[in-house]
Amino acid sequence: MNLSKKTFLYSITLVTLLISLIIGYFIFMLPSLYVDRMKKNYFDEIVRVQKHFIRDQNYDSIKTSNPTGTFSFSIPEEGDSIFVYNTYLSMEVVIDDSQLLELFHDTREKLLAANEGDFDVDEIAKQKFDFNFEYIVQLIKKACTENKELPIHIEGLQVIDTNEFTQVSEKYTLVGEDLVVCQWDGTDGSNYYTSYVACSIKNGRTLITLLPVMTPRMSEIRPVVLQSLPMIIVVTILVILLATQGFARRIINPIQKLAYHADYVKKTGNLEKEKEIAAGEDEIALLSQSLNALYEQLNQNYQELEKSNLLLQEQNERQEVFLRASSHQLKTPIAAALLLVDGMIQKVGKYSNSETYLPKVKEQLKSMQRMVEDILYLSHCEGNMKVELIKVEEILVACQASYLIQLEEKNLRIEQKIMPVCVKADGEILYKIIDNLVSNAVKYADCNTKICITLENNTLYIHNKNEGIPLELLPNIFEPFVSSETKEKGHGLGLYVVHYYCKLFGYQVKVNNVAGGVEATLKFI
Repeated sequence: MNLSKKTFLYSITLVTLLISLIIGYFIFMLPSLYVDRMKKNYFDEIVRVQKHFIRDQNYDSIKTSNPTGTFSFSIPEEGDSIFVYNTYLSMEVVIDDSQLLELFHDTREKLLAANEGDFDVDEIAKQKFDFNFEYIVQLIKKACTENKELPIHIEGLQVIDTNEFTQVSEKYTLVGEDLVVCQWDGTDGSNYYTSYVACSIKNGRTLITLLPVMTPRMSEIRPVVLQSLPMIIVVTILVILLATQGFARRIINPIQKLAYHADYVKKTGNLEKEKEIAAGEDEIALLSQSLNALYEQLNQNYQELEKSNLLLQEQNERQEVFLRASSHQLKTPIAAALLLVDGMIQKVGKYSNSETYLPKVKEQLKSMQRMVEDILYLSHCEGNMKVELIKVEEILVACQASYLIQLEEKNLRIEQKIMPVCVKADGEILYKIIDNLVSNAVKYADCNTKICITLENNTLYIHNKNEGIPLELLPNIFEPFVSSETKEKGHGLGLYVVHYYCKLFGYQVKVNNVAGGVEATLKFI
């Protein structure tokens, strides 16, 4: 499954989960929160109404959610009257019935007794208020049907007492120091009701406020929630899909760029890194950075491999040319040696004097030996180099010591200025490079002259006095078997060896004609 399908599946799962959570919230939690909120509002309302009534003992500044059903009663410590207050009326109720007066006095005494000392909610809850509701109902019937003093006559009054009300709960709460709120919850089987009764005693008066309300039900808000669910679901799906689409593009686009770049690299072989495929610090950005680092490393390795291949190709070509030239150069001393040997064997003319020509044969054989040794040395040292830190001045002193006899024979003196220089190289090869330069300086220097050797600033200068190198040889001075036509003529491999190994180590070597002689310059980089 590709990343797009995985992202789509993730989106569907996320949408389903969020919709389930939203539906569960609106069906189960929101109605419960609504009911709790309404109960708290009703409780706060009766506390507010009671505090205003304690302060003003009227309803002039009181606003309630149920103005017709909210009443406050003021009961004096003495007397048979009850003062009733409402948003729309205020009146004094005088109790004339003796039995009702006895019930009234008993209730007032219990409230006053509970108020003695600290206002204790538990003490009020313990009081038993035995109201004879049956007697009160009969009294109301009699007053409405038989009281002839009333200005109207009422017939057919029927008070239906089905006794369907059931108490659900009862709770007393102390608010402040002198206010008690009783919350009574009941039901008639169809609806639930809550009656809040606030009771206080102030300046010898018992103040009571009644607030009957319908208890809010979760079923009241559930239809509203169900009606709004389609819109909520559509909006939620739209928002989530848009957010997921943007999220998917942010993920997929960089990955597509990485894939296209990898395909481009595969087809073209171009290992250059792609710039800013993905910015940031997330996993895709890290992947992009890692791939760029990989491409860069592969590119460097590829370039190094190309350089190595070019170098190897160059070496192969050089070795092929070298072998051809060396085989040609070896023919001359071999032919000369054979000619001398045949002349001595057959005693032809002057060659019959073997004592004179045998040393010449030996000289030709030594020339071939030196040539073969140089060839073998080139092949051997290239694969057995041991790079270490070498003091150049020590190598230079050792090379000079091996030419003391030649210096004496030609009456040469050496003037030198040597400063400490350390380079990383193979000691044997570095000795071979410097020895060839010193050997050429001694070999081609005019007698009774001086050789100037200077070592400073990572550079070696060797200057000798002679007629100089023929101009036609200078461009090819480092080619194999190139040598001047003088009596000191060598086999032509010395400077070739020097140039070969200087190139291998990255050194720079130059041989130029200067005023009064030749100067060789070796720069250690």
